[in-house]
Amino acid sequence: MLRNRWNVCLNYCGKIRFTVTRSFCEGNACADKLANLGFFHREYFLWYNRLSPCLFLEFFMNRYSLPMYRLCNL
Repeated sequence: MLRNRWNVCLNYCGKIRFTVTRSFCEGNACADKLANLGFFHREYFLWYNRLSPCLFLEFFMNRYSLPMYRLCNL
């Protein structure tokens, strides 16, 4: 009975098609900014009912499909 279920699972897995992609930080600047805020403010909980003032630039650049570049100091 277990072998039968295993074979059914293998059959389903053989039909699954998926694609793995990576979105760089520049691709979603708002999520990147929120992740950084969460990392640096671990000791307390932040709740936003409106767009946080620190996200205005990233939000509007994304909204109007403007490029957002991350420059690195070498």
